[in-house]
Amino acid sequence: MNKLVLFYDELIPLPEEFLSQFVSFKFKAKELTNQILKSQSCNILLSRSTLKINSQFLENVPLQYYATATAGFDHVDIEYLKSRNIKYFISIGCNSNSVAEYVIINIHNYLSKNNINPESQTIGIIGFGNIGKKVAHYSKLLGLKVIINDPPLSDTNYDFLTEFKNEELNNLLSNSNIITNHIPLTKDGKYKSQNLLNENLELIKQDSLFLHCSRGGIVNESKLLQIKKEKNLTLITDVWENEPNINQTLLDISEISTPHIAGHSINAKIKASNMIMEDMFESGIADKNYKIETNDVEKTNSLNIINQIEKAKIERKIEEDSKILKSDKNNFTSLRSNYPIRYESLKID
Repeated sequence: MNKLVLFYDELIPLPEEFLSQFVSFKFKAKELTNQILKSQSCNILLSRSTLKINSQFLENVPLQYYATATAGFDHVDIEYLKSRNIKYFISIGCNSNSVAEYVIINIHNYLSKNNINPESQTIGIIGFGNIGKKVAHYSKLLGLKVIINDPPLSDTNYDFLTEFKNEELNNLLSNSNIITNHIPLTKDGKYKSQNLLNENLELIKQDSLFLHCSRGGIVNESKLLQIKKEKNLTLITDVWENEPNINQTLLDISEISTPHIAGHSINAKIKASNMIMEDMFESGIADKNYKIETNDVEKTNSLNIINQIEKAKIERKIEEDSKILKSDKNNFTSLRSNYPIRYESLKID
């Protein structure tokens, strides 16, 4: 018997050949309710981060498998899924190159506009996971000095290699000219990240660049606005507290303000879909596996990185996105939900 798949419009379309294995329905995020899931006896659900996956949404739904086409998972109640023995899959790493590209485009623009030699700058990267590693790689190719902070990784005795020095957070903040964070939002536990950057923002150097592209809530926005004025920071803001009800002052004062789309390249969405299809096949949920192809990009090196960044700048249209959001913060949801096709231009492997 075919299984039932329900998903909604933020998920990139899956091949019809793959979907033909299932009885499938497609809903927009605002349309999909617990009642619909129950009435359709949904046992497979695919979504992105707009949908909150929790006990209320899934009450009395015979779900057996859930997959999110996102690297983040703070919209998913993992413990609830475990309690019901619902198999789940998170597309970890799917958008890592997209976010890293967004970061390096903005860094290059900042350095170029201010006539700053990259070799004179140190970038502090908070979080050395899938995104952080790529940001470090591109930063090194660009000529930046790189320092890292990742306590969970440090506790595993991870070898950060000689070119990436691991520092305590306070040391990183006080010794970096450029700061970016790429960590998940966690509200408790040993590695709690909520408000991780708060009073310690006072340690940031004067005239620094601060990029926020992880999750809203990791940075205390009120404190960031204060330090922006005191230290003349340049802010690049892609994630916000209380999305989509974003802070108007932070929106206005940031050099670049975008609606949580750093990871929204078409390559990232295709990779997420491919990862989900592969997991469904390996888990025995799908009888056949399929793969969506995307554009082929030359591997980025120290000789071609500037040209590739310039190409990426044209393709990603980050400044245009910022202008639209700055014109009206209520554009946040429509921009994010209907994000146009934007291809990546940088590549590590």
